[in-house]
Amino acid sequence: IYLVLLDNINDKDQKIDILTQLGKTYFRAGFLQRSRDILKEALSLKARNPEALKILLVVLEKTKELEVINKNLEKRIKKAVEENRRKDKIMFQQSKLAAMGEMLQNIAHQWRQPLGSISLILQSIKLKNEMNKLTAEYIDKKTEEALILADNMSKTIDDFKNFFRP
Repeated sequence: IYLVLLDNINDKDQKIDILTQLGKTYFRAGFLQRSRDILKEALSLKARNPEALKILLVVLEKTKELEVINKNLEKRIKKAVEENRRKDKIMFQQSKLAAMGEMLQNIAHQWRQPLGSISLILQSIKLKNEMNKLTAEYIDKKTEEALILADNMSKTIDDFKNFFRP
C-alpha cells in the first residue's frame, strides 16, 4: 500500500512521512534490512528527520546485536559439531575395542580345543615312550596331527589380523 502511495505523491513532506512510517512498520515486523533501506531513503529526502534518525539508530543497534548473536551462535554450533565429532570418534574407538575383545574371546575359544588336542598328543607320546611302545611311525602320525592343529591355530591369528587391518 505504501509503495503505491509513494508513486502518486508529489509532496516531499508527505513522502518523507510515508517512508518513515513504512520504515517503522518494517522495523516492527522484524525486517531490519528493508527498514534500514527505507529510512535511508527518507533521510536522503530530508537529512534532519528526527523520527527517521531515531528509528534508524535503533535498527542499526538491533542489526549489530543480531550480528553478535549470530557470531556467538556460529561459535557455539562449531564447538558443538567438534564435540559431536570427538564423541563419534570415541564411540567408534569403543566399538572397535568391543569388537576386538569379542574377537579375542573367539580366538581363545578356537584355540582351547586344539591346545587340548596337542596336549593329548604329547601325553600319548610320553605314555607310549614310558611303555616302550613308541615307534617312528606313531611319532610321525602324531606330529602330523599336531602340525595340522597348529596350522589351524595360525590361520585363526591371520583371520584376526586381517579383521583389524586398516
